[in-house]
Amino acid sequence: RSEPIGHIDRVMSVYGQHEGNGRPAEVISGGEPVEELLDEGGSIERVICVRAFLAAMEYERERKFADARKFLSRALKGEPAWLEPYCSGDGLMGLTGEELRQKLTQRLRLYRSPALLSLRSPFERAWSEARWRWLIAKLKARSHLRLRREGAVGSIIASPNPAIAILRRRSAVTLEWKSAAVAATEVHLGRPNGPLLSHAGVEGNMKTGAWVADGMAFYLQNVAGGLPLTLENTLDVVRVTVKARIYRFPPLTRLRLRLERLVAEIRWRWLHAAIELRSHLRLQHGYVVGYLSASPNPVPSSAKAPGFASVTLGWTAASRAVEVRMGKPDGQLISRTSFSGETKTGEWVADGTLFYLQNVLGDLPLTLENTLDVVRIRVDD
Repeated sequence: RSEPIGHIDRVMSVYGQHEGNGRPAEVISGGEPVEELLDEGGSIERVICVRAFLAAMEYERERKFADARKFLSRALKGEPAWLEPYCSGDGLMGLTGEELRQKLTQRLRLYRSPALLSLRSPFERAWSEARWRWLIAKLKARSHLRLRREGAVGSIIASPNPAIAILRRRSAVTLEWKSAAVAATEVHLGRPNGPLLSHAGVEGNMKTGAWVADGMAFYLQNVAGGLPLTLENTLDVVRVTVKARIYRFPPLTRLRLRLERLVAEIRWRWLHAAIELRSHLRLQHGYVVGYLSASPNPVPSSAKAPGFASVTLGWTAASRAVEVRMGKPDGQLISRTSFSGETKTGEWVADGTLFYLQNVLGDLPLTLENTLDVVRIRVDD
């Protein structure tokens, strides 16, 4: 016989805390990002409040406002600072302290009027997106100035991005970062001084659990010489998009996927032809040319990460300053060198990933007009 299975979404007990019998984070984590919450100054109360907040946001997306109100009320019994790194939702990103508490209290009252919440949500999404774009523009300007003054530069990427939801609209991603002229870096969640995910030297990588929500941001911080965890010392930031897995209407889903692949193929052929033409004209007029290659390509899918692979990128160009970018001319920075270089990616390259070789000599803008070459990776399942 079969019976319904229930789930209590809160910590009921903790055991095995003494040395040699497991850490409490290993007992209660359940795939949620609580390990970093139980470090210095952490508490079970903090874990409960964070999980209650994440549950409230999930119920809000499902329009179960009574449940959302119950869990958000529980989350507000804790400190607002505990929730700040996980505020990736509409209208919440970037809020801190009492400002965040007031915003969440307003949200709690709106749960009693779903119609008003529905009218407000589009404006909050637009405001959140505007704040994110302002943050990216600000970081790019600071990165440019830092590069000219100190030569310090860093890049962090998340893969896959967008990610497909695995558990309750959350997914797992692989973070990989590199830096130059920097002695020590840290990766923080949600804000420059958010929960610490990793402390490393000039480069590193890590795989998260299945707790990454749509809109979560990861900050790469320069901490050389004890630099403070502020936006002024942020080398790069990446935001993860999590898409819901579609289960209904399989025939329509397959048709949509085929159309997406067809559109992607047409765009790739147009892009490749345009860059080839520009390269030919540039060569005829004696301008800078460059070549970018990936090996192997096609590449077999990784056994450890099915659907993804690792490739070696190599490039050469008649320029003293070139950059390799992922996804688009001004996408995530992979490497910056003079004339030529080579780098090996982690096992996060998906089928169809594009890498651009950009001429940045004399601070040329990161546009298609300054793209020297582009390569598309094919991953065979």
